[in-house]
Parts: sequence; C-alpha cells; structure tokens
Amino acid sequence: MCWKVCGHEWSEAARVTGVAVVAAADLVLLLASLVWALLSVSPGQGALHFLSPWVSRPRLALLRLAALYPVPVLVVGLGFSLAIMADLTVPEWPLRRMAATRGRRLMLVRCLAALLLLPAPFAFQWYEQQVEATAYRGLNLELRRYPYSAPGRAHLHRLQYQLQCCGVYSVEDWYSVDAAQAQYAFLLQAGSAGTLPLASHVPFSCCRRYMARPCSTRDVRRQVARLLWHERPCVNTLGCVPRLRLEAVAFQRYGWLLLLWGLLQLPAPCLPLRLFTTSMQVAAWRAYRLRRANFTKPAPGYLVTAVLEAPEPRPSH
Repeated sequence: MCWKVCGHEWSEAARVTGVAVVAAADLVLLLASLVWALLSVSPGQGALHFLSPWVSRPRLALLRLAALYPVPVLVVGLGFSLAIMADLTVPEWPLRRMAATRGRRLMLVRCLAALLLLPAPFAFQWYEQQVEATAYRGLNLELRRYPYSAPGRAHLHRLQYQLQCCGVYSVEDWYSVDAAQAQYAFLLQAGSAGTLPLASHVPFSCCRRYMARPCSTRDVRRQVARLLWHERPCVNTLGCVPRLRLEAVAFQRYGWLLLLWGLLQLPAPCLPLRLFTTSMQVAAWRAYRLRRANFTKPAPGYLVTAVLEAPEPRPSH
C-alpha cells in the first residue's frame, strides 16, 4: 500500500512569514499600549495625575491597572510568537519533533493570552466612567471651596492651564463663583471692583496659551457674545471633564481594537502549527516510501489534506 497527500503546498518561508506577521502586529499594539498607558499616568499631562487628589489610593491603583493591563498580555503574546517562529525554523527531524510538542503547549498559552484581551473594551469603558465621575466630583468640590482653599486653587489652575480647559463642563461654571474676591483682592482695595461684573469673571488659568491679543478675563459672557463667526475667544470655553474624557474615549476605542485582535488570534496561531504538523507527516511518509531512516529535510505543509490509498504496483516477473 502507498499513501499520497493532496492539497495546496505551503513552503517553510510561508509558514514562518505567517507567524512573523502575527508577531509584528503584537509589537505594534504593544508599543501603542505602552505609549497610551504612560501618557495616562505621566505627571503633568496624564488624566490619573490630575485625578489623584480626588480619588483614594486603592481606586487609583485599580485605574492604573486598567490602563496598564494590556501591556503584560501583549508581551506574553509577543514572546510566544517569537518562540513559535523559532521552532518553525528547526531543520533536523528529532529537534522538529520536540519543537512540535512544545509548539502545542505554546499555542495553548498563546490562545489563553488572546482570551485575556477580550475584556479590554469593558475595562476601558469602566476606566472612562470612573475618570468622568471622579473629575466631575473633584472639580465641583474645588469650585465650591475656591475662595477658601489655596492648595485646591493651585491644583485647579494647574489643571486648567495644562489641559487648556475652563470649568467643569464649560466656562459658564465659573459664572457662579466669586473668583474676584479670592484671587484679585487688589481690585477691591483700588476701588475698581464696582465696575467688575463678578457674574462672568474667570481666572487667568482659563486663558489660551497662544493668542495674538491680550487675554481679558472680565465679562467673558459679553466677550463671547460679541465675537464674529470666525473669531475665537481669548479664554477656553470647553470644560475640563470633556478634556479628560477625550483620553478615556481613545482608550475605549483601543480596547475594541484589542478585542478584534484577540478574536483573530484565537484561530491564527493554529495555522502555523497545522502546517508544521503536516510537514512532519509528509516528511515521514516520504522517508517510509523511499525506505530511508534519516529524513531530516523539511517537507511542505498543508492546511487541508486528503490521504488517498492506492494499490502498490505488483513486481513484474
């Protein structure tokens, strides 16, 4: 009896290329995850840095974990992809058998790492909700105690200047705060506070960084009403909560990308292992047919195989 394997042949380079593409995608996602995670926790511009005075340490640790958790998962996936790619390039038959046994275990762990990426969008959605709720509570608290708390005023001004925002949801949140009596007492002493409309006054931290004209924080409501359609006010009109949510929304979109990549990774690593296993089967079949015990040459692999049984030719007398 002789055996014949049918199907589309996949060379050794094609098998290694498939795993290399998976490893390259893991590397790109890992770098993106590192950049976004470092930006979220970096001092001076990260959302968690500005929210740290208003949140407890355990909750802050959970928020940092939610921002950083894809990093170790992607590192594990990248490491196993490189290990599988190294096993696919083993030339000798005894080592290839050992590599195939280890490759099955690596594939199992690789699939488990892909499963850990599936809850990424839900973790980032919780992160977005916590950032918005914490920023809303903290900013309202600082606005209420603005005339009485110097550390709170300093943190609020630093947040507004770094993020280029003003108020909680808009600049109108400052209209109900008597900021002039707390920050500009010299106006009261000079007697010019009588002409200062306190109902629409904002602090200087609401000013835009780069403006051609001087920034005026008096009577902001009237300034905005007098602007033409192509002009921008000298103060920021967007609140700090929407600014902080922009980062969280970007995290959530990245989480959906990780979910898609995790779903693609579940069947993707199985293809190189299938090609690797069929390659060894074809090599063993060729060695049996040629009556050779030493079969070290790699054989082509197949995704779909069909084993056909045919009668051996009878020897002629």
